[in-house]
Amino acid sequence: MYNKSFFLGILLFSPYVYSGLITIDTIKAIVSSKEGTKIVTQSDIYRPTLSGESQTLDNILFEKAVMLDAKKHQIVAGDDAVESYLEQIMSDNHLTPSQVRELFRSGGYTYDEGLKQLRDMQTINSMMQFKVSSELIIPRREVEQYYQDNPFYDEASYTVRRTLVPFAKDMTKEEQKEILQDRTARRKSERFIWGDSFTVQENDLAEEKKFITKISVSDVSEPQAVSGGFELFQLISKKESRLLSLDERYVEIVQILQQPKYVDVMNKYREELFNSVSVIKF
Repeated sequence: MYNKSFFLGILLFSPYVYSGLITIDTIKAIVSSKEGTKIVTQSDIYRPTLSGESQTLDNILFEKAVMLDAKKHQIVAGDDAVESYLEQIMSDNHLTPSQVRELFRSGGYTYDEGLKQLRDMQTINSMMQFKVSSELIIPRREVEQYYQDNPFYDEASYTVRRTLVPFAKDMTKEEQKEILQDRTARRKSERFIWGDSFTVQENDLAEEKKFITKISVSDVSEPQAVSGGFELFQLISKKESRLLSLDERYVEIVQILQQPKYVDVMNKYREELFNSVSVIKF
């Protein structure tokens, strides 16, 4: 029978300062199985992960149970794997050894504690691959069926540029509009002061701008009276709507099909884990 006083003898009574008060670290939970015992202390909950995320008791209990399961299946990360992992992190993020030590320290970890956290992370990731990811393989026939049942089109888009021709002072708006409506005159687009070109998706076009879809490439639209003058658009290029191929959507479809399966597999693994361990909370 486990009791709190039994484990006080193996607990390191290090002081932690929270909200200006000095408290003594205490045991919050114990997870045990045939493979060993894992202790969860108050400081484990207060201290964020190496990535800076806050932790909950339930999450920590799950990770402790996974670590015991990893020991059962002999999937615990070794020193060489941890060193390689750390070297990869340093290389990817252009970090020096001293910067890594500082990152550990700023998170409340000594260097050795930081390495242990990396080892635990690797071990847990390996177990997730072994117990969860391996169950999420989606047969190609399911992907193909989803593709057939759920066609997806790449939306049409238009690259245009806009100009605003101020209202003339020496003629009426109707007279000016008639001049701008001359197709030959509008084609001489160099006489307009154009803004920078931009691309817009067809579904993002306001109803009053749908005429853009009818313009031929290089042509200028009919003048539209707006505040301050006549607005015109020139179509620079357009991309027609098209059905995306299976290859283009394969990864996306696999992820879609994996989502409900992932929840089911994870729930089953959690149930299996906690049926194989004893958890005592204080």
